Amino acid sequence: MAEGAELKPLKNQYPNTNNDTKPPAQSPNNTTVKQPIVRKRSFIKTPSFSEYLERYENGEFDASKKPEIIFCGQQSTSKQLLIIALLFIFFVTSSIGVYTLWCTDTFEAAILQNLVLANNTAAYFMWKQPPVKTLLRVRIFNYTNIDAFLNQTEKKLRVEEVGPYVYDETLERVNVAFNGNGTVSYQEHRSYNFRPDLSKRARQHDKVIVPNVPLIGAISMVKDTYFVTRWGLNRLIKELKAPPFKVLPAHRFLWGYDDSFISLAKGVMALKNDFSMDKFGLIALRNGTSRDRITIYTGETDLNKLGLIDRFNGESHTPFWSTEECNRVDGTDGAHFPLDAIHNLEQIYVYNKEICRKLPLEYTESVMINLDNEVEMPALRYRFPKHVFSSPDIVPENQCFCHLDSGVCPPEGVFNASPCVYGLPFYPSFPHFYLADPKLIKSIDGLHPDPEKHATYLDVHPNLAFPLSGSSRIQINLQIRKSREFDSFSKFEDGTLLPVAWLEVSLGQLPPDLIDIIYHATFSAATMKTVLRFLTLIVAGITLSLLLTWLYANYTSKLYRRRLAEQIKCNFNPNQDISNIIQHRPMS
Repeated sequence: MAEGAELKPLKNQYPNTNNDTKPPAQSPNNTTVKQPIVRKRSFIKTPSFSEYLERYENGEFDASKKPEIIFCGQQSTSKQLLIIALLFIFFVTSSIGVYTLWCTDTFEAAILQNLVLANNTAAYFMWKQPPVKTLLRVRIFNYTNIDAFLNQTEKKLRVEEVGPYVYDETLERVNVAFNGNGTVSYQEHRSYNFRPDLSKRARQHDKVIVPNVPLIGAISMVKDTYFVTRWGLNRLIKELKAPPFKVLPAHRFLWGYDDSFISLAKGVMALKNDFSMDKFGLIALRNGTSRDRITIYTGETDLNKLGLIDRFNGESHTPFWSTEECNRVDGTDGAHFPLDAIHNLEQIYVYNKEICRKLPLEYTESVMINLDNEVEMPALRYRFPKHVFSSPDIVPENQCFCHLDSGVCPPEGVFNASPCVYGLPFYPSFPHFYLADPKLIKSIDGLHPDPEKHATYLDVHPNLAFPLSGSSRIQINLQIRKSREFDSFSKFEDGTLLPVAWLEVSLGQLPPDLIDIIYHATFSAATMKTVLRFLTLIVAGITLSLLLTWLYANYTSKLYRRRLAEQIKCNFNPNQDISNIIQHRPMS
C-alpha cells in the first residue's frame, strides 16, 4: 500500500454496518416500485488497534477498493479534561492545606484573632469586666512581745501570723479609650467583699498589734531634712503621744483608720508630693478607681504584642531608678502574655505598678490543672527567679535599684520601693523573708519561710497565653530609719526591717461558660487541626497518585499509538485517538 493512502472498508466488511440504500420494493403485480434513495451517515464502532492491524495483515481489506473516507477522529476528551482539572484543583488545594496546617501557625492565628481587643467584641467585654473574680488573702503579723522588747526584757521581736482575711476582688477597667494606633488606655476600678467562709477563724474585728506605719513613714521622710523640721516633728509626736506600735481591728488596719497623728502626717506628706488619703489603711489605695492610667496594645496590628504595656500615665519610662532599662515600662498587666515568648518558653514580664518595676517570670515546668471536677487543662508554670530581689553582688543588673546618692543597697532578697511610694520606707520581699538574707529571718521570732506557701507561681495556657491559675505573694516590710531627734524607736537598730503583712492574690474559680470556651479552644481545636492535617495529606496523596497515573498512561498510550501508526501507515496526529469513533461513508 502506498504511504499516505487511505484505507476503505470493503462492502459487508462489518456485519453490523447498515447499507445506505434498500432493495427496491415489489408491488403486488411484481412490478418494481421505485423508492426514494435516503442517504444516511452512520457512525460505526471501529475495532481496537490490535484487531484492526490483525485484519490488515491477514488481507481482509481490499487495497484496490479504498474507502472513500476513513480518518483518525478526535477523541471526545471534554469529560476527561474536566476530571483532570478537578483532580488538579483538589491537589493544589490540599497541598496548600498541608503546608498551612503542617508548616505554619495560620490555624492557631485564626483562633487567636478572637482575643484581639476591638470595641464591642466578646474579647473586649471579657477584658473590660473579667468574669473571673480574684481572691485577696491578707495575713497580718501580730507583734506579741512589743512591751517586753521596748523594756529590753526580751532581745528579739516575736510575731504571730494572723489570718488569712479573704476578700473577693472585682476588677473593672473604666474610662476606656481606643487610641487609633493599636493601643487602648484605661484605669482600673477595684472593689472588695469580705469572705468570712474562706477566712477560717479570722474575723474583721480581731485586734492586732502592728507597727505605727504613718509614724514610721513621717520620721523616715524628714530624716534628711533640716534640724528644725526634725525637732518640730519630734515635739508633735510627744505631745500627741503617738506610740511606735498600735492596737487596731484588722479591718481598720487594712482599709482605713484615722487619728490625730494621721491628720498631721497627711499634711506633711501633702507638702512633698500629691499624696492624698482621707484615712490610712495598709491596702486602702487598692480600693476604688486608680489614679494611674495604663495604655496597652490591643493586638490589632501585632497579635504578639497583645496586652503589652505601652505607656504608664502617658510615659514609657519612670523617673525612679538610675538606668534607662530599669526605668523602662515593660511587660504586661498580667491579663495576657506575648504569644512567641509563651510558645518558646522564654522569660515573660509583669509590670508591678505598686513597686514601679517589671518583674520577670521564668518557665519551670508543665502541669495539669483542674478547672473543675471534670476538666483538666495543660498549663505552663512560671515562677519568679530566685534572685529577682538579689543584691548587685549576685545580680549586677540590680544595682540600678540601689540608692543613687548614698549607694546603699537593700539586703539580699529585699527590694527598696520607697522612691515609688511617696518616700515611705516600703521594702517588699517574699513572705517570711523567703529567699532573703538569713539574718533577717533570725532577727525576728515566728518567721518560717516555706516555698510551697510563700513562692509565687503562674500557670499560663500554652496556646492562648493567658493565666489559668496562680498566686502572687508579696510581703510588706517597713524600714526603721533612726534619728537622734526621735526616741520612739531608740530601742531598734537603724535599718531594721519590720514585717507588717503579706498579700496573696490568686485567681478564683473560672465560670462554666469560660471553661467551655477554653476547652473547645484547646481540645476541640486541636482535634479539628489533627483531622484536617491528615485529611489534606490523604487527599493530596490520592490526587497526586491519580495525576501521575494519568500522565503515565497518557505517555504510554501515545507511544503505543505511534508504533501502531507506523505499522498501518495511518497518517494521523498522535494526540488523536481512532479507537473509539471512525466516521465512515461508503462509496456510492
